[in-house]
Amino acid sequence: MTTPKFVREVNAFLARWLPVQYDAYIRSKRWRRKASAAKVRALNRCQGCGRAGVTLNAHHRTYERLGYEIPEDLTVLCQDACHPAITQARRRVL
Repeated sequence: MTTPKFVREVNAFLARWLPVQYDAYIRSKRWRRKASAAKVRALNRCQGCGRAGVTLNAHHRTYERLGYEIPEDLTVLCQDACHPAITQARRRVL
């Protein structure tokens, strides 16, 4: 299911005009609820390698709507392999 364009635009507007501080946000209940919902949507499996029964992280695909993420902004990745690999690859590109 794709988030409607209007919702994407409103959330991007909110992130631009009511920004959140990353470190505090990542420790918040609000983030934990979003990360938990992402893991449920991913059926508690890594969306990179498909493994279940491992520690999973919700990874931001974009920071455009930080604090106001839509489901498509998050990817669930295993903590020990896929998340570090994606993070390193992204840093090389940036």
